[in-house]
Amino acid sequence: MLAAQDIQRIEGRHTVRITYLVTCNASKTIKLDPAEHADYKWLTLVELTETYHDLFLDPVIEELSK
Repeated sequence: MLAAQDIQRIEGRHTVRITYLVTCNASKTIKLDPAEHADYKWLTLVELTETYHDLFLDPVIEELSK
């Protein structure tokens, strides 16, 4: 389910951020394409709410809190 989309305009960069909710099989190894992704991080709901975030992530947090 797509939860949020926003565009970050930072001088010298143009980033489209897509935030979505998924269910995954945690027993599999996470593989990132370094040309597309720099990092990932798993967060609990509490960690997510306590982490600095912009208003575009608020609907995701609200959905997860249900």
